[in-house]
Amino acid sequence: MYSIIKSIYQDIENELELRNPFNPNVLLATKSPFQYSMRRALIESVEGGTDVFLSEGILSKHNLQNGQVAIQDNRTYEGWRHEF
Repeated sequence: MYSIIKSIYQDIENELELRNPFNPNVLLATKSPFQYSMRRALIESVEGGTDVFLSEGILSKHNLQNGQVAIQDNRTYEGWRHEF
């Protein structure tokens, strides 16, 4: 039973990228603007398919007049989507 539960958890861990923290500074280090799609929650069933709560948007970096850097998160979508 443990191996089945562990396998299911590892699948969810990979799909939600639980070991990868959402850090805009890291994402913007190589590309600005950076378009992202982040799966934040799952509801799965055998007969009904999968519902996923998604956040999608564009991160961008802006230099302020005082020398600081501001990060803008322009969310283009946030909500549930059904997958089959």
